[in-house]
Formats: sequence, structure tokens, C-alpha cells
Amino acid sequence: MRLFNPDIEAMTRRALHLALEDYARSSGREGARPGSLARHIHVSWTGDDRQMFALAEARRETGWHRPGLSSPHILSGCAGLYEALDYAQYLLHRTAARNDADALVFVTRSNDLSAIAHTRSPCPTPENEDLDEWLFPAVFGEGAGALVIGHTDPRGGDWAIEGWGPSRSRRTGA
Repeated sequence: MRLFNPDIEAMTRRALHLALEDYARSSGREGARPGSLARHIHVSWTGDDRQMFALAEARRETGWHRPGLSSPHILSGCAGLYEALDYAQYLLHRTAARNDADALVFVTRSNDLSAIAHTRSPCPTPENEDLDEWLFPAVFGEGAGALVIGHTDPRGGDWAIEGWGPSRSRRTGA
């Protein structure tokens, strides 16, 4: 079984680009400040060396390259996201990142469970929002996503979701 799937790599890169675009738009910050990147955490059910290099390439493409940045890889199913969020909170509150108001943690997530079913689905084009293009991959667990996590918003709330679906609505909670 081949572990590395170039379509998943493309989807993960696209998810990271979109998350960073949403972050820049919502925060009013233009451009990257790689020194403020505390960590890049990746969660997936499996991994290989190529995947970790692909994540570093994605950071370089977005301008967030930081030499020597370690990127822990959490090998887990769905529950791994909770561990990644806990780890991000720890990094932002208990390390040198606590003194940097612009400190960020990237969390990316990818799954390629369709390899188990011995089938692959092509990566949808970024402009294609047709649900049918994503339905098969979603059913068989092939997909990617990204979060950009920063310090608590001083205006209140512990979390915010930016760009939730096509309406780009904002949700916050305590």
C-alpha cells in the first residue's frame, strides 16, 4: 500500500493557504511573520517522510518558513484534533510564545482512508464547490483541513471560527 497521496498533499496545501488568507483578512495583518510561528502540528491516521516534507514546503509557499521548526505529527483518528488543540493552547500559554501577541500555531489534518478501500478520488479543483465532487472522498475519509490558532481575542471569547462555509460567518464562544 502506498502511503503518500499527492491529492491529499494538494488538499492540505490548499487548506493551509485558505486558513492563512482568512487569518490575514480577519486580523488585518498583511504578510507573514515566520518568527511568530510557534509550531505546526499535523494530525492524520498515518504518515510518511514525504508528508512531513510536503508540510514544510506548504509553509515555505505561504511565506511562513522558519528554519529548524519542529512539526509534531499526531498519529490519530478524529480525537487527535482535541490533542492538537490542547497542545496549541499549551504552546501559546506556557512557552516563549506567551510573550508574543502575534504568536500562531498551525494545525493541519489529513486523512486518506480510501487507500484501505483500494480506491482514490481525484482532488477537486479549488474553484469547484460542487458537493458531488467531495461526497465520495468524505464518505471514505479522504480529505484535509487547516486551522490557524492565536492568542485569545481581547474583545472576548476563547475561540472564533473564521470562514465557516460559503457565508463566511463568524462564531465565537466562551
